[in-house]
Amino acid sequence: MFYPTIGIEIHCETKTKTKMFSSSLSDVYAPKNSNINEIDLGYPGIKPQPNLTGVELAIRMGIALNMSITHQLSFDRKHYFYSDLPKGFQITQFHQHIGVNGYIEIENGKKIGISHIQIEEDTAKQNIKNGTISIDYNRAGLPLIEIVSNAEMFSAEEAMSYVKNLRDILVLLNISDAQMEKGQLRCDVNVSVSNNKSVLGTKVEIKNINSIKNVGLGINYEIQRQTNLLKDNGSVIQETRKWNDKANLTEGLREKTDAIDYRFIVEDNIMPLNIDKEWIEQIRCSLPSLPNQIREELKNKYSLKDETIEVLLNNAFFHNFFMNCVDLKDFNSQNVANVIIFQIGELINSKKIKPQDIKKPFDNFVSFVSGWKEDKISTKVFKENLRDIITNKADWNSFIQKSDNSDEIMQITTLLKSKVSEFPNMIEQLNSRPERVFKFFIGQVMKETKGTANPKLVSKILKTLLSN
Repeated sequence: MFYPTIGIEIHCETKTKTKMFSSSLSDVYAPKNSNINEIDLGYPGIKPQPNLTGVELAIRMGIALNMSITHQLSFDRKHYFYSDLPKGFQITQFHQHIGVNGYIEIENGKKIGISHIQIEEDTAKQNIKNGTISIDYNRAGLPLIEIVSNAEMFSAEEAMSYVKNLRDILVLLNISDAQMEKGQLRCDVNVSVSNNKSVLGTKVEIKNINSIKNVGLGINYEIQRQTNLLKDNGSVIQETRKWNDKANLTEGLREKTDAIDYRFIVEDNIMPLNIDKEWIEQIRCSLPSLPNQIREELKNKYSLKDETIEVLLNNAFFHNFFMNCVDLKDFNSQNVANVIIFQIGELINSKKIKPQDIKKPFDNFVSFVSGWKEDKISTKVFKENLRDIITNKADWNSFIQKSDNSDEIMQITTLLKSKVSEFPNMIEQLNSRPERVFKFFIGQVMKETKGTANPKLVSKILKTLLSN
């Protein structure tokens, strides 16, 4: 019998206007090497100053993870020489972390211990093209929090749940957008396999995994690789590997036979900062409900579908928009959530509107959605005027008389005819199980239209179609 043990280190960029120790803007998408100054480039005589917003965001995360928060903030230098580190050292926390001894609960109810979180700065970004290496220092100095778990996970499923729940908290508390595909959240996963449950095996690190799915795939591959080695009486080498998502395997990068000597010393250019107990309590009191609490509320109070809940949890703008609508007249939770996620999400993604353009109050918007679902407004008119409605440039009542849903009727009729032809076995059950048949075809249309079709209109057209 072989037993895997897993620990995870997460590096997450936090949402600040400026970098962690300089006044340069935190915009990595600006023209290369445009958001930099002498502190980012490590000029002699520099005097870095900690970004208090970055400190506050780290404290918010520490509180959310049930951690003890330090009352004196200090920083250290971690020395190593590489082209993406202009100073020759990274400002981090080694001797004293911002938060220690916390935990997070995952889906199966298990509490995973978190050793500590620390504040540090990101490195520059290397770009390799046609054998040439270029450096973009826009990323150098971005604020990071590193979250280090205990080695208390024993399967890929537990590890994926751990990362997902951490990401949910980071997004919900507006600490980070935590988009792994953009490098805003990066996972270093440590995996060891042993044939003795009470003894850890040789630790292998998989660096910079960029999605939750790949966290699971990487862990499962590494467990199997190490297990096969041990079964053949081989030995596992302590090393750093990377995940190759094209070949679905891990590949060796470098051996780690001894601990690296980073020569940590205190960063004397940054004076220790006292963190007042009152400030910590103010932050604690300002925190909203955490993801598990919100997930339960969205499910039990508003009867939302599980997939809808996950989208709202992973997008702070969508969630805040939804919660601003819940007490309004004509509010229908699933209808409103669908419009926010799909229609308004599409307007934002296509850059036809910016989130800051959307104006409160949202009574006009909720009534517009209700009018559409009650056949007072056609789908065509709804889609063409949604932008004006959510910016409060138009009154929803003004569109009632203008509605012409002939296009929508034609679209639904065509779609239903296609589905009836596709599933003749369902038509055979029409006389014996008519309710099941109707639910099936209405569900097919709602799926094809991503929930935007009017179910009452679909039912009406389907009834006419099947009676002929």
